[in-house]
Parts: sequence; structure tokens; C-alpha cells
Amino acid sequence: MTQQPAHPSLPVSDEVGRLYDRYTDLGSATLGENLHFGYWDSPDSTAPLNEAADRLTDLMTVRLRIGPGSRVLDLGCGTGAPGCRIAQRTGADVTGISVSHKQVQLANELAASLNLRDRVRFERADAMNPPYADGSFDAVIALESIIHMPDRAQVLSHVAGCCGPADGWS
Repeated sequence: MTQQPAHPSLPVSDEVGRLYDRYTDLGSATLGENLHFGYWDSPDSTAPLNEAADRLTDLMTVRLRIGPGSRVLDLGCGTGAPGCRIAQRTGADVTGISVSHKQVQLANELAASLNLRDRVRFERADAMNPPYADGSFDAVIALESIIHMPDRAQVLSHVAGCCGPADGWS
């Protein structure tokens, strides 16, 4: 009898949080403030990862039509660099969430160091069940965080309600 391969287990929020609590120090030392991929505008580009990561954040910001006073949810905010960049460049109010205690701490420290505490806050929350009322946000950005969520349809459904109109997604 042939043994069937085991199905991979789905991510569990608390386990992902603990992983990123451990990974954050290592990643910050080697990758800088951004923990997501970047966008290079040509195959010959020699832009470093941080510059390309900022470019990706900027492209998503434009695509989402984020501007002054926009309420943005940064889903899986990491250490806060994209959320802070969005607030600085657009005047938007940003709420970032992560299941990592360490990342939330570092993200809030970054916001404070940039004098953004009045418009940017980071909270420990699970994207599988975000603690926000329908219509709380105008836009949602999720830079490479959805892969860590066991039920993507559930996340997208919850966050779509938080966001309101379906055109505020990226």
C-alpha cells in the first residue's frame, strides 16, 4: 500500500506571529525596514532592494488613489515602513496590523521617530478577524502578507467589509 503524502498544514496566526517575532531582528539587520519584495522598472535596474520596495509601495499607493485624509489599513504591516511612507507622502491616516508583537513595537517606534503618531498607529491584530467596523477604511494594502493566512477568502471578505467599496484594494 502506498502512503499518501501528508497535506501541508495551514498557517496559524499565533505561530506566524512568533516566527516574525524571531525573524524581525534578522530581517531588519539584512533587509532594512522593508520586509517585502520590490519593483524594478527595468531588467537592467541596479536599484537596491529598499529603493525597489519603496517603489512598490508608491505604485500601490497611486493605484489605490490614497490621498490626504484617506483611511488606510496596512494588513500585515511588518515593521511599519510602507505605512509610514504612505502617510508621509500622501497625508493619509494609516492603521497597520500584524500578529507579531515585535513588529508592532518596532512599527510604532518608527512612526514616533518620524513624528507620525497623530496619523499612523500599529496594532497587534489578526487579519483573519480584523477588529474594525464595516466602512472603517477607504483602502487596504497587503504587501506579501496574504500568503500567511490560512483562509484567504475569509480575510478578503472581512477586509472588504472594513474597506467598503471594492475599488479600494491592492
